[in-house]
Amino acid sequence: MKQTFLVISLIFLDLCYVSAQNLLEKVKKAASVFASDTTYHSWAEALKNPEKVTVLDLGGQKLQNLSPQIGLLKNLQQLTLSDNELKSLPPEIAQLKRLKWLDVYNNQLSELPIGFAQLDSLEYLDLGWNRLKTIPEAIYTIKNLKHLYLYGNQLKKLPEAITQLQNLEVLRLGRGLVFLGGGNRLKKLPDNFGKLGKLQELYLPDNQLNTLPETFAQLKSLKHLDLNHNRFGQIPAQIEGLDSLRYLSIWNRGFSAKSRGEVTQKMPQTRFDWQEDYEGVLWGLQAGFQQGKYSVAELGILKGFKKDILFFGLGASAELNLNTRLTGVKLSAIAHGLTIFSTGLHTIYYLSPTQNSLALRPEIGIGWGLWSINYGYNIVFAKGMESVNRHLVSARLIVPIAPFFSPFK
Repeated sequence: MKQTFLVISLIFLDLCYVSAQNLLEKVKKAASVFASDTTYHSWAEALKNPEKVTVLDLGGQKLQNLSPQIGLLKNLQQLTLSDNELKSLPPEIAQLKRLKWLDVYNNQLSELPIGFAQLDSLEYLDLGWNRLKTIPEAIYTIKNLKHLYLYGNQLKKLPEAITQLQNLEVLRLGRGLVFLGGGNRLKKLPDNFGKLGKLQELYLPDNQLNTLPETFAQLKSLKHLDLNHNRFGQIPAQIEGLDSLRYLSIWNRGFSAKSRGEVTQKMPQTRFDWQEDYEGVLWGLQAGFQQGKYSVAELGILKGFKKDILFFGLGASAELNLNTRLTGVKLSAIAHGLTIFSTGLHTIYYLSPTQNSLALRPEIGIGWGLWSINYGYNIVFAKGMESVNRHLVSARLIVPIAPFFSPFK
């Protein structure tokens, strides 16, 4: 009996040894394969042996043009061109039949080259932070595409053709936290959006959505959904049909505790992130009061950007001296953040019956979110303007109007 047990034990150990040897060989083989995929960071080096190049990373090199010789890299599978200054891609890029990964993030593309649709192997495409006003039609024909990033462009509409990408798993269409210009501003999704049956992750923050199409509930593979900082007046009913959903982020625009409790109870598999504070671009009324030698009221409009504890904005307003009736027209740049630090710079043109004058007013003080209290000093570029405060303390409040939310959150 002992001999039989010993024999069985030896055979078992021998099999374990053989399995371990086989596993080790597989690991070594895999390691050698990955080691052979050298990442080239130099265009000159890549052209020395173009047939050997499978991974090329030219990101952050301030490129203004991509050489047509890119077509020589017949075996290229991964191409990174992010953080450059490219306004176009050469048509020869269509010759990269094995290309699976293309990252052109943060460039200046407004269109894609002729023949781009021939990139049949493409699975990952990042066109975020470019200047696309519409989605190039060539993208819709790339049937193997799984990851599509279009955030931070200038899209105002999402066409129904997006559903031609039947293998799409990740779609990013967020506006991108752009202040002065640009950024996607989607107001609705196409009615047939639910046809994206393999979609697992969808990112749509900082747009202007207030409804979802009825077919949205057909996204049975969707696991991650970001609807944050849109304009939903109530919790979209369509999300209740998303059986696979594991995470939802949405701006809580006064949703009742009852409605939140009901949807949470109906979807126990989902973690809800009810964002209480607004982040993104806003328009607001700028109201303020100044006190120095004279009392001054101000009222105007401002375009601002809010993120976390940071806020900055550009505005135009009118000032009225409540003692002397002197009026002024003001352009402002203000910023709050860094705990409770506030600063501002204002250019004012004062209108007087006797003379007009230009003034510059730097400010510094405390501020948080959309309110601030500052000390300022007027540098007046004319003599005899006695009705103008030189030293003053001002209190200012921004009241959001689009989208509307409490300025005290």
